[in-house]
Amino acid sequence: MPDVLAALSSARALVVEAPPGAGKTTRIPLALLEAGLAGHDGDRPREVLVLQPRRLAARMSAQRVAETLGEPLGRRVGYQVRFESAVGPETRLRFITEGLLGRKLHTDPQLRDVGVVVLDEFHERHLDGDLGLALLRELQRTTRPDLGIVVMSATLDAAPVQKYLSQWTGCARITSAGRMHPVAIEYAGATGEPELASGVHRAFKKLLDDGLDGDILVFLPGAREISQATAACAGSITGTPAAKHSCTVAPPALEITTSCSINSRGTSRVQPINSTGMPGKASSNSWIAGLTRAS
Repeated sequence: MPDVLAALSSARALVVEAPPGAGKTTRIPLALLEAGLAGHDGDRPREVLVLQPRRLAARMSAQRVAETLGEPLGRRVGYQVRFESAVGPETRLRFITEGLLGRKLHTDPQLRDVGVVVLDEFHERHLDGDLGLALLRELQRTTRPDLGIVVMSATLDAAPVQKYLSQWTGCARITSAGRMHPVAIEYAGATGEPELASGVHRAFKKLLDDGLDGDILVFLPGAREISQATAACAGSITGTPAAKHSCTVAPPALEITTSCSINSRGTSRVQPINSTGMPGKASSNSWIAGLTRAS
């Protein structure tokens, strides 16, 4: 993080490459704000604006960052999407969808209340995102040389973006290689179960019998399969060495599934898992059912 702050302090453009789960979305914008890199417009502190390609990503990212601060959503951290917002007079870190940047530029062409704009998940290359980068770069080149621009992605070919942002001023590039973890692959083989949930239940029970001490992430194709597998796995707790555990199951909603935490104290909780990375990451076309046994 010190490298990120130092890079944006010396050159008002930055490209960040980091793998999923590295904390790009939840840590970098907040660090920029707390380091004072957004600056001030007179006596009023400017905002850090974070562009997200989807409404769900904007909402959930803002919620996660607000949770880390121990504050309600809409205080220092908020979001704004079409027909919905959670912001207030104290909001200084605002997550918005890419399309809203054009509306904001139309209202305030100088972006006087914004000090840094972060374009997250830029590898998705939407028209709104590309146009937004071009407009921001032109604004930085002309009347707002103090405006900071940060482009972030896990899979983007950063060289062309860095070259584009370096045409008039310097642009730094920071790459985080991430950490490699060993992965063991075990094939369960073909089964005769009529329902996919039965196969998930069999694998889950085997892990419990083997002394599971950690998390399980199950990728399933749809909401029905998620509900069936979650119910089957919760039922498998009875009669195992973990019989004292309990589990509460909530039905998944569109683009949001459930994570069931089971711990040795016999308590449980249900929380959403979404496509933006809290508490786990998945593509927007995936469903995830996370069954977690706390250590």
